[in-house]
Amino acid sequence: MDESEFEKYLKERYKNQISWYEKRSKSCKNWFRYLEIVLIICSAMTPILIVIDYISEAFTTLRWISILTSVLTVVLASLIRTFKFQEHWINYRTTVELLKKEQYYFKANANEYGTVQDKKALFVKRVENLISQAHTKWIDEYKLHLEAEE
Repeated sequence: MDESEFEKYLKERYKNQISWYEKRSKSCKNWFRYLEIVLIICSAMTPILIVIDYISEAFTTLRWISILTSVLTVVLASLIRTFKFQEHWINYRTTVELLKKEQYYFKANANEYGTVQDKKALFVKRVENLISQAHTKWIDEYKLHLEAEE
């Protein structure tokens, strides 16, 4: 692999993949944290609202609010479980770090890079393998999710 082909690969494939995984990781992390915070708040508020409503019958709106927070708790927990934001966040972040590590090994001639004749080809092979493993993991998780629904 010549230098121009390798630079094209780095720009069009390698860096794009890192960017995609970083964006997806950040998005999943934000969704997971947001949903978890709201879930915690709703879970904590529900029994308090029920007790206040029980003690003082005058606040009938609290009964409806406690029902709403109960429903929200179930919906949020289901969303977190169904969309697996935490798992995807971790998987995407792990893939980014593995891809970055590969470039560090390449530049430092570490691991196999110090002994192989065509280290650019080895880099491409290893990067594509990491991307393929990430895709396979996502597909396997999706299949498990579908099987659980059956």
